[in-house]
Amino acid sequence: ALNNYLQKVEKGGFVLKANHYLSECYARRKDTADALVYYHKIIDYPLNQYSRSALLKAARMEFARHLYDQSEMHYSKLSSLSENPDLKLEALDGTMRSAFLQGRLTKAQQSAHIMLKTTGVNDEQLIFAHYVLAKSALKSSDLKTAFREFNVVSKLDKGRLGAESKFEVADLLFGNKKYDETEKQVYALSDQFPNQVYWVARGFILLADVYVARGNVFQARETLKSVIKNYPGEDLKDMARKKLQKLPAVNSTSKRKPNSVQIRK
Repeated sequence: ALNNYLQKVEKGGFVLKANHYLSECYARRKDTADALVYYHKIIDYPLNQYSRSALLKAARMEFARHLYDQSEMHYSKLSSLSENPDLKLEALDGTMRSAFLQGRLTKAQQSAHIMLKTTGVNDEQLIFAHYVLAKSALKSSDLKTAFREFNVVSKLDKGRLGAESKFEVADLLFGNKKYDETEKQVYALSDQFPNQVYWVARGFILLADVYVARGNVFQARETLKSVIKNYPGEDLKDMARKKLQKLPAVNSTSKRKPNSVQIRK
């Protein structure tokens, strides 16, 4: 009935309320596509009693559907309109994540900096803000900032972001030819994040590069073979195989037992 009414009447005192009722009805049915149609109609109206709710719900749905350009737009608008601290923080977080996932790093950085100055930020938001700053700095070749921010994330997060950041710290050290420190970071990565098998394996592939840089081709070869044997996925097996194929002939004087490589399957 409401659909028929809205098809016949484009303007009128009840139109806005009808759009609201329909958006909520479709949302309760988990019909996201149709709910978004009516949330967008409400958003297109001048600011009204349903605007903030429609912006929040539309942004959440769009983010969940990987429509990050739309979720960023609606989270950003909500951030400027909302006076509720919790809602404003969620909108800021959503803007940061949406921008980052689109590769809009300048916008993501801006939101991350604001996030870190905002009271009430939870641990997850804090960690992701530092992660955004680290990845953005790495992309722009600001290696000093990247190193600092990855270190922060590796200490705060116990999961994937922490493991990835620990690897990035090791990789930056390797780029500066700090091979002993790189090796320490790789083993720390394995010890602290044993269940993050992808990043542990990436770490040991990096360790093979350390051995090559030291002239210890035998240990590099054995380390890569261990990754190929123990890592469960084909992606890093292929990476290890390609590096293995490029290794020079083994110097017999460097044949000493390599350190153990442990990758949980």
